[in-house]
Amino acid sequence: MIRTIASRLLLLLFIGAPLTVQAVEPRLLDAQVDALLLHSSPPPGVVFEVESWDPRSLYVLLPWVEKQVVRLRERFPGLDMAIVTHGREQFTLLRSEAVAHAPVHEAVRRLRLAHVRVHVCGEHASWRGVTPEEFIADVDVAASGPAQINDYLRLDWALVVTDKMSLEQLMSLLPKAAGQP
Repeated sequence: MIRTIASRLLLLLFIGAPLTVQAVEPRLLDAQVDALLLHSSPPPGVVFEVESWDPRSLYVLLPWVEKQVVRLRERFPGLDMAIVTHGREQFTLLRSEAVAHAPVHEAVRRLRLAHVRVHVCGEHASWRGVTPEEFIADVDVAASGPAQINDYLRLDWALVVTDKMSLEQLMSLLPKAAGQP
């Protein structure tokens, strides 16, 4: 399987395909960024799509994105980046959730300080009666998460997709503790 993935990544490089690589399972998330790092020049920007539907997913995905931001900017200083979250997980970014989800709010603050835009989906929020003002100041409430991603893609940004993962799949992204299977 790794050989197949590597072959596909090389094929993308040689045929000049767009810099969009989609994840099929959690362990391939790093491979998407690895593929971008293989290019000799950066894309105009990178957008990370989050739509896991598990409210706890941002506890894992935001620190993962922070690591990828560092990796990408080491290779391509000044690279423009954004995150678009448009599933149930986006509601952990409400002002009313600041205490309950303090680590997630802190991760968003760090990303914003690193000049990474963080967007939530206003359309999804409206389905639940949530107004843009109810989200924390560190996020931008896009009219639509998918439309926001499409706007970035029209600018030739690369897309890193996290897919709809369960918490168990997300936890597989974390390093195992000593003695843990």
